[in-house]
Formats: sequence, structure tokens, C-alpha cells
Amino acid sequence: IEKAIKKAKYAAMSDDDKALQAELLSEDFRKEQIEEILKGRKHKVDFGQYRDKSFHHSQMEQLRLGLEHGIDITPYKNVAYSGSQMFELRIAIENKVDISSLLDPKLSVDKMRTMRFKLMNK
Repeated sequence: IEKAIKKAKYAAMSDDDKALQAELLSEDFRKEQIEEILKGRKHKVDFGQYRDKSFHHSQMEQLRLGLEHGIDITPYKNVAYSGSQMFELRIAIENKVDISSLLDPKLSVDKMRTMRFKLMNK
């Protein structure tokens, strides 16, 4: 059944998406990374900003969502941040919070979240 679903999904893809998927596979991107790049293409964002194998797919997701929401992803476009840390930074930026105190990949996600909540509730 899973193979049939995969086959149907592939058949439904545009030729451009199939070509991009083949190109990404040849560059050794992982399945989940390819999915995030294809989602970026579908949502018409500049997926080239996160088309980098060094990003985990959860990081790619946060970068894609930031682009979809029209924010500058530059402050958190760094492989040193986990996907969860990127989430905290993205939400803060979307809420127009000064993130300068959060820009430290050594901060735990919990600490970052606590700091973000405080900043958002000023």
C-alpha cells in the first residue's frame, strides 16, 4: 500500500518538481530535506536560501516558514541553531520582538522560550 501511495504522489508531481527531486537526489539530499525544498517551491519562496544539505529538515522547515511569513530569516539561518531554537527565533521575529538577547545557539530551547515569552509580554 505504501508503495502505491508513493507512486501516486510521484505521478501527481509536475515535471519541474520531478526534475528538481531527481537533481536533489543526485546531490545526496535526504528524503525529508527534499520534501521541505519542494514545499518551498510549492509556496513560491526562495528555497535556494535553505537548499543546503548541512541543514536538518526541521531547520529547513523553520527557514521555509519564515520565508512564507515574509520575515528576514538571516538572523537564524545558521546550522548551529536546532530546529526548535529556530522556531523560537522565528516566532519572536514574527512578533516584532528584539531578538538580540536570543541569538546564542548555546541557549537551551527552554531558556530561549522563557526569554521569548518575557520579551513578548513586555
